[in-house]
Amino acid sequence: MKELGFAVNRPQDILDGIREHPTLMTWELCPVCEEEVRIRAYGRSICPSCGAPIIPCSMYGTCREPCVYDALQKELEAGR
Repeated sequence: MKELGFAVNRPQDILDGIREHPTLMTWELCPVCEEEVRIRAYGRSICPSCGAPIIPCSMYGTCREPCVYDALQKELEAGR
């Protein structure tokens, strides 16, 4: 059976996705090497082709500015 996650629309969605779907994967185009690679669906990853940092933008409901992952990082740093 195929596991389905949910769209990332807010920073909490990333944390929920990691907790509820820890093994879920998605295909993403690396912005550096432009290879389509398989990465974790939630959280930051490293491109298996070139080693560049990559985030699963395909999991976004819509692209947001600032990036939801950057907003999460700021929330985590503020909570320290």
